[in-house]
Amino acid sequence: MKRQVQLNVGDLKLAGDLFLPPPGKSARAPAILMSQGFGAVKDMSVPPVAEAFAAAGFVVLLYDHRNFGESPGEPRQEVDAWQQVRDMREVISLLRGFPEIDPERVGLWGTSFSGGHTIVVSAIDRRIKCAVAQVPFVSGSLTVAKGVPADALAARVSAIQADYDARARGAAPMRQAISAEGSEGNIWARAAGVGTKYKNECTLRSLDSFALYEPGDYVARVSPTPLLFIVAKNDTRCPTEDQIAAYERAKEPKNLFMLEGGHFDPYTAQRDNATAAALEWFRQHLKP
Repeated sequence: MKRQVQLNVGDLKLAGDLFLPPPGKSARAPAILMSQGFGAVKDMSVPPVAEAFAAAGFVVLLYDHRNFGESPGEPRQEVDAWQQVRDMREVISLLRGFPEIDPERVGLWGTSFSGGHTIVVSAIDRRIKCAVAQVPFVSGSLTVAKGVPADALAARVSAIQADYDARARGAAPMRQAISAEGSEGNIWARAAGVGTKYKNECTLRSLDSFALYEPGDYVARVSPTPLLFIVAKNDTRCPTEDQIAAYERAKEPKNLFMLEGGHFDPYTAQRDNATAAALEWFRQHLKP
């Protein structure tokens, strides 16, 4: 069963979907908090994963980040990595207060950019008892260095600085596409975004937040919280080698699950395998 919920975070009411276990399961079930990656919204590809977790006996909360999808917030389509981390910690508090859950058995699942949030929040917040980072974003500097040519990067930095100046004078935020037309990410998002509030757009300042965010710096601090990395063998969006290097810096208890394909395969061809791996990890450590 799924019901819509509003999450009071500061002066905003973030939009969430609460997935409940079948009738007859424990009245105080373990819980899993889920959120989407950079610019994506909760209704894109992830609900079947939430449904699988709920069917296994977990209460699952999936929500839209502020400024995106069904959640309010301005400027629209702006990613602020550290604001999203702060919001996530507020949502954890709200989830722990739901009567359906055991507040001492809360797990965190994040994918791509939110996979980075999973690393950070699990490292700094011991209320999280189990974590799954799927194709996680681990380093803004490395991802930008590998994915953006030097001349394009110089132009981007110049545009971001001009946007800071313009916004200080009251101008509207400058924007650009998240994924180029015809790219792997654009193809996935166009298919997954049908019927949702997804927009292939972010503010330029979002790219500044992206480049400065370094979740991998926190990975060694996640322990003793159990941490699962789900990594695609041919990920170029969040380079596979960077995810593996971050995983190697993590301390026990941890596990690495490798999938065939690239960054978007855990949402499509490899979704069942990725979901099964995450579910086994949550079962082992949250014990529904």
